[in-house]
Amino acid sequence: MFRRNKISGPVEFLIVGLGNPDRKYENTRHNCGWLAADYIAGKLGVSVNKIKFKSFVGECTVGGRRALLMKPTTYMNNSGQAVTEAMRFYKIPPEKVIVIFDDVSLPVGKMRIRQKGSDGGQKGMRSIIYLSGSDAFPRIKIGIGAKPDPGWDLADWVLSKFTDSERKTLETMFDNALGAIELMADGKIDRAMNLYKLRREYSLKQTKPVNKTNYLPEVFGRNAAFQTLLRSTKTGRSLCVSGLFPVAKANVINALCRAKKKTALVIASDEREAQSLCNDLCCMGLSALVYPVRDYTFLEEISSRSHEYEHQRLKVLLKLLDGACDVAIACVDAACQLTVPRQVLRDTVIDFAEGNEIPIDKAVRALTLLGYERFDAVDGSGQFSLRGGILDFFMPDSEYPVRAEFWGDEICDLSYFDPETQRRFKKAGEIRLTPSTEIIIDDRAALADKITR
Repeated sequence: MFRRNKISGPVEFLIVGLGNPDRKYENTRHNCGWLAADYIAGKLGVSVNKIKFKSFVGECTVGGRRALLMKPTTYMNNSGQAVTEAMRFYKIPPEKVIVIFDDVSLPVGKMRIRQKGSDGGQKGMRSIIYLSGSDAFPRIKIGIGAKPDPGWDLADWVLSKFTDSERKTLETMFDNALGAIELMADGKIDRAMNLYKLRREYSLKQTKPVNKTNYLPEVFGRNAAFQTLLRSTKTGRSLCVSGLFPVAKANVINALCRAKKKTALVIASDEREAQSLCNDLCCMGLSALVYPVRDYTFLEEISSRSHEYEHQRLKVLLKLLDGACDVAIACVDAACQLTVPRQVLRDTVIDFAEGNEIPIDKAVRALTLLGYERFDAVDGSGQFSLRGGILDFFMPDSEYPVRAEFWGDEICDLSYFDPETQRRFKKAGEIRLTPSTEIIIDDRAALADKITR
């Protein structure tokens, strides 16, 4: 394990915890990299308090090798300045720089190890990759959890502090990070990835509703007020229904949907009420989905921008397009936000099937136009990767990514796969390639011309 005794010789490794130096970031989710570095320092019995390379630094011994533990003080977005300065001084290659940072796409208590790859939207990593000219940095992503409610502003969430129970969970995760770093320093990163990987469960079965209240239309059918409400839906008149408790609202919506046998759009006062209604309606046997407010983040200092809510909106729109949703619930803000028109969404869906012929470069262009981002390996919604004749992509309305294998221009195999093990586990046969963004630009030249005018 890690040893506290010092070893002579040059520094061979850098262990970098990303974060921000201001007091307002102290112990926040966004400073998870700094928290990890402090925990590691405490376990190794070293202090990270010297100022060098625009960082707080401290020397330690990892698996019999001398390493420098760093907490850059350049702010997250300029982390590359500190890291590349230390790399040049010690003549350390990217492969021996282990970077630790927060990830909102992972739940608290989970971590993900990557040997190399793009920045994935993390601005600290983006700075390091840009200034070093390499993406071969091993990295450990520490989960800080997604926003607990769609109404939360992302900036407020990442700048919030961990709860006491979450801090205890983090300590276990930091211990795991210690073990992973020791293996990585010993050149055993594959073992570290397998030992501490994030295990995902991909269930092909949909959750069954707890209780199906199919008797409600019959019960409400004997109620005069409900009959008046039902008739108003046929004439197009608007009625105001008041005095209902939350569960009663769900009962009325359930009865209306079953009586009309049509998809309903419900406008809630806010997203908390929308989620509560959704939970109640699902328990009543309806297929209900929340259409969330689109998430906007304008602060440059926030490094992790998530497309989670845009992808959730697209998932709801695609379900509505297919008639696979009984009720869509949105708050007023979400309902008022512009999105992709129905016909445009319908026209941009592309059918993929085994035996189809499509040049692989045309498939890549289609993915790019539909808002997918290219990565070395797919591990999240809205991403795609290309390796020879293998094209992987992760659609927003799918629970698992798809792998298309080409023989020339023909799709010879189409399967779902586990991004952690990279193993296929179910034949897809045929799928619909759906957009990954609400902003679909089919003619970029025409748009550029309009902007110029």
